[in-house]
Amino acid sequence: MKIKNISLFVVATLLLSCSIEKQSATTHMPQVQKLGKQFAMETSKSQKFRTSEPVAKWWTQFKDDDLTYLVNKGFKNNFDIKIAMANFLKSRAIVEEAGTAGLPTMDIRSSYTRQQLSEEGFFGDLQELDINLYDVGLDAFWEVDLFGRLAQNNKRALAINKQALADLELISMTITAEIVRNYIILRGEQYLLQIAKRNLENQSKIYTTALDLFESGLGIDLDVKQAKSELRLIEANIPTIEANIARSIRRLSVLTGDIPTSLFTRLREEKRLPDIPQSIAMGNPTDLLRRRADIQKAEQQLMQAFAEYNLAYSDLFPRVTLKGSIGFIATAFGRWLTAGALETNFGPSISWKILNLQRVLARIDQNDATTKNRIYSYQKTVLNALEETENAIDNFSKEEVRRNHLVQAAQDVNSAVDIAQQRFEKGIDPILRVLDVQRSQLNIESQLVRSETNLCLQLVILYKALGGGWYLPKSTR
Repeated sequence: MKIKNISLFVVATLLLSCSIEKQSATTHMPQVQKLGKQFAMETSKSQKFRTSEPVAKWWTQFKDDDLTYLVNKGFKNNFDIKIAMANFLKSRAIVEEAGTAGLPTMDIRSSYTRQQLSEEGFFGDLQELDINLYDVGLDAFWEVDLFGRLAQNNKRALAINKQALADLELISMTITAEIVRNYIILRGEQYLLQIAKRNLENQSKIYTTALDLFESGLGIDLDVKQAKSELRLIEANIPTIEANIARSIRRLSVLTGDIPTSLFTRLREEKRLPDIPQSIAMGNPTDLLRRRADIQKAEQQLMQAFAEYNLAYSDLFPRVTLKGSIGFIATAFGRWLTAGALETNFGPSISWKILNLQRVLARIDQNDATTKNRIYSYQKTVLNALEETENAIDNFSKEEVRRNHLVQAAQDVNSAVDIAQQRFEKGIDPILRVLDVQRSQLNIESQLVRSETNLCLQLVILYKALGGGWYLPKSTR
């Protein structure tokens, strides 16, 4: 396949078909339609999903001031974002430079030369062999873009610029998701710490009761040892949770561009997990393909490959340049800027790599293969995006169902604990029954916290899959 011309129609077709071949458009379109059906199916199954335009600052849907503060700080201070912004500004300057290639290049020259000619040379018969040469003038050079070489170079630079913008969006989205993810993990671990401390307090009371009964002759030593072992087990879990909390705070500090200990004062206080929004706007599948930064980047890599192919193809044709100069040249300073010292020249210049045809054709074949590579990469990126989005929708929905079951289980086990404690206090059941029920309570409560944490994390993954880079300011683009 040789790509000889990239028209606007081909570019528009590319955005939906992932290929310049006409048959590929119909081949790939069902994938987009399939995603639309998946959106509709999931929306009908859950009231949480709707097809309206996604919220730009999606992290604000958690309604958590600390989280919003951290994301804003990350935008401002994160070094990965700063690096990506610097790369984007560099690429924008490359576009500006490429845009000037079609303009005439003009240089001002000015020189003075003193030369002594050889007596034995061609000018040896001259009376004066010492020559002063004064020269000042303007040289101009302009390549006439008859075969589109400069236009393709400009398109190539523009594609690189848009890749850098996509990289900026991708990194900004990734850093945002990491900040939100680590914040959710932090609040989830703090929630687990609250449960562990509450269970430690309850277990301490049971141990004290068992010890009092044993010392009064109404209990047995086995109950005391069992209660004490349960107490020690809960105590052993607390340091691990505290270490997880500290690690999350350090990670958030670095993600927001600060030293690892900078956020301990602000985040050490325990807070509940952020709330899940009542509904989630997902947009439509066509906008998803436009919005995801990884797809935008793959698309622009393909655009760059097209431009580089056409650049290589343009070497089959001659380059036409117009050259000219105007200036004053004289051997005496007094006659330097006079009419007689005026010198001008103008004329076209043609260069053609026809004698290196084999090399030119080989370079065309290289770029042709690269273009095919980019087409396949674009197709792969789109399919991966569809898979990631559908997985995120499904995982969020399934985790929500699991969370709801655990909520019911937690309510049931809380009632069971109350009954077991009452029966123990009345002497109906041994303390082992209470310990078993409380162990189940701790296990279910811990699972519920982890499920609620995971539900929030799945929502972050879903927002990321929906193309979380759409919130960048329009001025950046």
